[in-house]
Amino acid sequence: MRLIKCHIENFGKLSQFDYEFNETKNVILKDNGWGKSTFAAFIKVMFYGFENPKKTNAYENERKRFSPWNGGVYGGTISFEVGEKSYILTRTFGQKEREDEFTLLDASTMLESLDYTTNIGEEIFNINRESFKSTIFVGQDACETRSTGDIENLLGNVTLESLDINNYDNAINTLNDYINKYSPTRKTGELNKIKRQLDDLEFENLTINSNKQRVEKLINRSKVLEDYLNLERKKKDKYQNRIFIELDKKKDEEENTEKEEKKSEKDEISLDKYDPNAKTDVVGLFILLFGFFLTVLGVFLQNNGKYSTFAYPITGIGLLVMVYYVSKTFFKVKEKEANKKHEDEKKKKEEALKKEQKEKEEALKNAPYDPFKEPEDAEFANAPNKYREYVRNLKLSESRIDDYTGELNRINREIDELNKEIAKQEENDYKRAKLQEYYNELTIKYDYTKKAKDFLTRAKENFGKKYNEPVKKTFDKYLSMMLDSTDDFVLNVNNELAIKNASGIKDVKMLSKAFRDVIGLSLRLAFIECSFKKEKPFIILDDCFVNVDDNTLAPCMNMLNTISKEYQIIYFTCSISRT
Repeated sequence: MRLIKCHIENFGKLSQFDYEFNETKNVILKDNGWGKSTFAAFIKVMFYGFENPKKTNAYENERKRFSPWNGGVYGGTISFEVGEKSYILTRTFGQKEREDEFTLLDASTMLESLDYTTNIGEEIFNINRESFKSTIFVGQDACETRSTGDIENLLGNVTLESLDINNYDNAINTLNDYINKYSPTRKTGELNKIKRQLDDLEFENLTINSNKQRVEKLINRSKVLEDYLNLERKKKDKYQNRIFIELDKKKDEEENTEKEEKKSEKDEISLDKYDPNAKTDVVGLFILLFGFFLTVLGVFLQNNGKYSTFAYPITGIGLLVMVYYVSKTFFKVKEKEANKKHEDEKKKKEEALKKEQKEKEEALKNAPYDPFKEPEDAEFANAPNKYREYVRNLKLSESRIDDYTGELNRINREIDELNKEIAKQEENDYKRAKLQEYYNELTIKYDYTKKAKDFLTRAKENFGKKYNEPVKKTFDKYLSMMLDSTDDFVLNVNNELAIKNASGIKDVKMLSKAFRDVIGLSLRLAFIECSFKKEKPFIILDDCFVNVDDNTLAPCMNMLNTISKEYQIIYFTCSISRT
């Protein structure tokens, strides 16, 4: 295949530019900034379209990067030859891919050709854009290369349609992603996570048997306590009944005492009604009157000479009688006042006692009923021995009931907590069984995936061995054309280069940039020679020797002249010394 000519309508800074290609070496010698890389990119875009259409960065998005500086129609035309047929390819580009236009004409008939579609680059070269950039298209300062699936298809003489080797990287990456995702050794691996979950569930369930045994013991203990509690409740009822009987007896005694007191009060009232002192008051009145009469009579007789001798005795007797009555009456009044005072005090005490009794009765109505005296109460000490014994036994039973009830409540709470824990652990058992089943399935898949990766890698290696030796020989040929190297290079089945010396095998990245450029170009040329055996492609080189020194440059240019006899070379440079 070779390029014939091209016309750039508008592409980047290039506008209305025409170029005719010769069949051998085409040197485009232009100053920096002229648009050499733009010209090289135009050829690539005409066959493969733009890169990174979704990038927002104008430099990374080629459609934006190479949009016409001066406006106008975006695109151009390129004529090329494949086999014995010539074609004219025209493309115009819009702001988006759907606005692009593609036209392919048969140069001999000038009629539209259906030999190729908009994927013309892949259809002609049997490689995708990345592989094109790793072989045929050497961008500016990008000599280094790497093998791709498409390149290995061509090296192994495998058609693009088979896609086995072409999809190797994707397949390996998919398998590696699966292996990493489900790895049992990686911290983030699914199998590792599940194993930790299984261990956690197993650890949480270590106590399930001891918990069940503990619950069984607690249930037996609670049954014994229930029996003790029922027994104490019966004892309490018995002592309460006996205490009530004693209280009833005491109540009867108090009622009898109260009746006797009321009877005594009635007798006292009767005595007050028939107090003999009441009668003596009438007699005393007569005595007082009689004494007064005798006194008056004595005074009267003193003026009567006939009876004057009797006047003084009669007057004396009357005065004596009156003095006796007055003194007796005075002492009787004092006695009555004392008795009245005593009665008043007695009534006050009775009223206070009744008020206190009434208050106690009201308090008992409003407060919980508790007829039993505490041992500290004074009345308790005066209570009968049986009553005191019953109360002590009742208090003892109540204390035991409280203890048994508290212990039962504690046991029931512990049983509830243990049952919840057991329920959770039984649920963990179910989860663990399901998780273990899932873990086993994933382990089988994981093992099969590792085996598939091993088989695929070995198949790839076996496939690579078929073309590895020819590629290495061709690489050595081109490298020896540019360098007098005594280093021993190793090319593995993945087409990765390493350098071998006395200290061992080292990565070529440790070499200088100029050396890496020459090595990369040699490997590219080896890929091209071993891949394109029937239809040799053109080769685009965008100032690939900018890093090499003067001593190396001459053999490199001689190598270009040599290969231009077999390949059409489009060589861009800004220096006449590199031509």
